[in-house]
Amino acid sequence: MENARHNSSEPYVVHFPPERSIGLLYIDGGGEGAARFADGKTSAEAQGDVILFPGKHLAFMALTEYVSTKRLYDDDILYLLAVSDLDDLMLNHTDLTDAGMRHIARFPTLTYLGIESTRVTDIGLRYLQECTTLRALSLKNPIGDGVTDGGIKHLRSLTNLHALHLTRARTTDSGVEYLNVLPISRLGLDQTPITDTGLKHLGSLSHLTYLDLSQTAVSDRGMAYLGACA
Repeated sequence: MENARHNSSEPYVVHFPPERSIGLLYIDGGGEGAARFADGKTSAEAQGDVILFPGKHLAFMALTEYVSTKRLYDDDILYLLAVSDLDDLMLNHTDLTDAGMRHIARFPTLTYLGIESTRVTDIGLRYLQECTTLRALSLKNPIGDGVTDGGIKHLRSLTNLHALHLTRARTTDSGVEYLNVLPISRLGLDQTPITDTGLKHLGSLSHLTYLDLSQTAVSDRGMAYLGACA
């Protein structure tokens, strides 16, 4: 199934499943005057043989229709490994599990990863430790066992991470402490078990400009700990 990774300056073909689409490939910034695919479009369906051109930063968005011909599964990530300059992966609302996360760790230039509403757990987040190019990670609404403090601990090596969204994750005050070594500027902790105690650890986030604490147990007393972020 796995395609060989392309490293030359010539156009190349990526072989996706012929019988179904796993998502859409977009050229980053695809708008007026932006680079386009050979057919003049800014996006291409990841189905069958797709001709790509190196040097164009690409994003992939999984399709989320609940039909068998438009779904993404763990091993479908292997098809994407052949896409050069693939920087953004949007895999929200897919059948992705921890097994698929081991493939994601092999993308050398990944800067954005969206895995909202998937069955990825702490085990899967362990594979992200080597993804040090990541700048944004969205883990909203995990399904099943979800994400706990043990999973957050694996993110400490992501020294370029600027945005992290953990809506409804089972992250506690102890888990938040693992984040104080990161250059985070945008942090979503809404609908998590965090309390005033957890905000003590966030006071050292000197780059923080956005913080969502809606539907948590945080009070005005806890907000005082954020003075160092101002």
